[in-house]
Amino acid sequence: MRLFGVKGFPESSEIPTVVWHVRAMSAERAIQLVEGLPDAAGLRLVAVDTGCGLPVESVSQTMPWPWPNKAA
Repeated sequence: MRLFGVKGFPESSEIPTVVWHVRAMSAERAIQLVEGLPDAAGLRLVAVDTGCGLPVESVSQTMPWPWPNKAA
């Protein structure tokens, strides 16, 4: 598994509003795991590979984007 940060962007914004920490086989799979969550509704999702993760798929944390006025 890989560890991904999946960022949720409101339409036409370069500043995400929420970030998820996800363990998945690929960026596409990380986005699939987040797509079904209520917090992801209406957001454009972008996954960034951040390194190795444990061997189990999961969405482990949801948090607001910590820098509200800075683009990702």
